[in-house]
Amino acid sequence: MESLMNLRKASCLVVLSALLTMTLTAKPVGKITNQADKAETVAKIAGFLKDAGYEYKKADDNVWVIIHKGKSVPNQQTLVVALSDMLLVGVVVAEKKDIQVTADSMFKLLHLAHDVDYMKVGIDDDGDLFVRSEVRTRALNLSEFKDTVERVFTSADRAYLEIKPYLKSQ
Repeated sequence: MESLMNLRKASCLVVLSALLTMTLTAKPVGKITNQADKAETVAKIAGFLKDAGYEYKKADDNVWVIIHKGKSVPNQQTLVVALSDMLLVGVVVAEKKDIQVTADSMFKLLHLAHDVDYMKVGIDDDGDLFVRSEVRTRALNLSEFKDTVERVFTSADRAYLEIKPYLKSQ
């Protein structure tokens, strides 16, 4: 029995040693590849925005803001961010200063986070309530882009309706 335990320990050490060696000798991914991927993604998303017919403005090289009048969210500004191989589409639904943080309001948000598909609902580093979708861009087409943006619009409206009773301005 003791020899079996020693054999398992030795096997674990061999595996850990191999992983450490692979990690230390692995070549880092070059910035050229990441920059090329990012440039390709930025061009793809810029084309989608133009073809989709949304009213938008460019905020940075890889960031756009879609101006959208939501059904519930006042002054909805939807951020569209192109990364090297990802598309982020998100909305700040309510700012920290406006949210009454209670057990009931957080329960509503947890339930909503469970209930909406393909979305992240949460509190960001600034304490603001957000709705966001993250999509790989490798096989993304115009139809899927528009579907993602529309799901964010719809989810933001729903999140606002859920949190509205807990907003300080209400």
